[in-house]
Amino acid sequence: IHEIPYIASLLLTIFVGVALINAFNLIDGIDGLAAAISMIAAFTFGFNFFVSGEKEYAILCAIIVGTLIPYFYYNVWGKKNKLFMGDTGSLILGFLMTALAIRFNKVFFTPGSAYLSSVAAISIGILFIPIFDTLRVFTLRILDKKSPFSPDKRHIHHMLLDLGLSHLKATFYIAAANVLFIILAFSLSGIGKTRLLILYFGLAMLMVAIPRMMLKRRRKPVTLIQPVNNQVVENKLAAGA
Repeated sequence: IHEIPYIASLLLTIFVGVALINAFNLIDGIDGLAAAISMIAAFTFGFNFFVSGEKEYAILCAIIVGTLIPYFYYNVWGKKNKLFMGDTGSLILGFLMTALAIRFNKVFFTPGSAYLSSVAAISIGILFIPIFDTLRVFTLRILDKKSPFSPDKRHIHHMLLDLGLSHLKATFYIAAANVLFIILAFSLSGIGKTRLLILYFGLAMLMVAIPRMMLKRRRKPVTLIQPVNNQVVENKLAAGA
């Protein structure tokens, strides 16, 4: 499909935009995570905008990164002056990332000096952590016959916290995974959109499976030894009484 009807494109853009905005709201569960993911995405978008001559959008990305750096410091290490993002902050970041992704696809989809093959898959790779985490959590909730919007602790950052990691370490590992997906997106864009998406999801499932296996080993139930003769135990208890 090279082009879809204009009305259909608007509806699809609104649906994807709302989903992505809420995805950033959902990953804002521990200190620094939403800010770290947004800084990495904004820097990646901004660098490509700058190289392609999209100076206005490059400046917007620089503003986002510059704003989030002091916020990240006070959100993670702040004690007396600790900052929190709240729903408004995470939703604004989600909206900005959505707008940048739309512009990124528009600029680099057009054949020319700024053309990138598989640009749609690359933009998904840049924002893959919130996308995958939201799809995964929603799917698990639906399979449990619950509302996909019902709160729980199945997010990736919750699993890392359950393993004993601090907020900062969990944020670091998830942010590093996001950088890995970005590197894969740009370095393997030539393999095609479909294969690139399959690679994303396969690698992400593997990354999630490792902490899940570690948690299951820690939560193995302890088997209690039952008395062979209950009557003997009851007689001993009665005698003790």
